[in-house]
Amino acid sequence: MRSTYIIGKLRPAVALATLAILVTPGCGEQSGVTGGPPTSISAARRDVQASDFAKAVFDRSTAIDNKWFPLTPGTQLRYIGSSVEDGQRLHHRVVFTITDLTKVIDGVETVVAWDRDYTTGELVEEELVFFAQDNGGNVWHLGQYPEVYENGRLVETPAWITGVEGARARVFVRADPRLGSSDYSQGFAPKPINWIDRARVYKTGAHTCVPAGCFDDVIIIEEFELDK
Repeated sequence: MRSTYIIGKLRPAVALATLAILVTPGCGEQSGVTGGPPTSISAARRDVQASDFAKAVFDRSTAIDNKWFPLTPGTQLRYIGSSVEDGQRLHHRVVFTITDLTKVIDGVETVVAWDRDYTTGELVEEELVFFAQDNGGNVWHLGQYPEVYENGRLVETPAWITGVEGARARVFVRADPRLGSSDYSQGFAPKPINWIDRARVYKTGAHTCVPAGCFDDVIIIEEFELDK
């Protein structure tokens, strides 16, 4: 599956909250952006990689204040968009809530987020997602417990947790996301879960307006999966 989301700073500048908007192919391009396929960047600016988790320091792991992805308990974001499946456009509404719960995973205390996905008005998936921030400001994804529904009935729970049955933490949002930086894994779980999502910075400098307000300096992150 291919999707993108955009994150940016609310205008006017005195409002420090950020917002993510779910968009999919066919929804149109934003104006005033730079981007396209990633290009090379200076080797002097090294981006955090998956292997860095083993040596990362998490002194204040639940104080997630990454400027592109702050996770303050009580925050609720609503993502609105659509996808095309089997030739049919489906409307999605995702409600993303940051709880005041924490959970220690693989020795790291994480923030628990509650994510609910409604497709054409019906709840099709909800999940608990676990995040932590390292001392460098990178936000890590340490696992999730999803519940998938069909016609209101629970059909599967493809959960994965870092350190259990080969699952591994990966970077969700870097401290300094830049156009041209390498793509990166957002989490890993082996088969049968096979959670292999990746991300890369696709465009920067965008401007967009949504019901919550207008945003400048928007970064568009493209998410994708490797071939299974």
